[in-house]
Amino acid sequence: WRAANAHRFKRDAVNTVPRVSPEEFEELLSRIQQTALTRGIELLVLVWPFKSNYSPQGNASTPYQKVMRRFGKEKHKFGPTKESGHLNLVPVFKTALDTHSLNDLFIDPGHTQVLGNSIIAEAIVQKISPWYAAQQQRKLE
Repeated sequence: WRAANAHRFKRDAVNTVPRVSPEEFEELLSRIQQTALTRGIELLVLVWPFKSNYSPQGNASTPYQKVMRRFGKEKHKFGPTKESGHLNLVPVFKTALDTHSLNDLFIDPGHTQVLGNSIIAEAIVQKISPWYAAQQQRKLE
């Protein structure tokens, strides 16, 4: 299926138009945050890695990654200690590149392999463990 339909998913960098601007994206994050807060849901913004973050020309971030990092640092807090409300996976993968190749981590420019998914899961567990422990403690009280 993938090979037969690959032509449907190829993007020409010149003709690729984002669905929303970075400003609209930040507004969407604010709306998601507000919805989560009104429903009593903790929100953690994941700054997803892309192959382009590790190019030889430098560690270029997308405008959307920049919005997510700024939003998580300045406008959103997470967990019992109300620390930064984002998890930047870009440096997590940079560390993984000490022992693995980009192809070990990514299927394509933006989708991760099984190993990449495992690394992401471990980073999420590390980030949310204090929050989870606090939730469990509240249930016991």
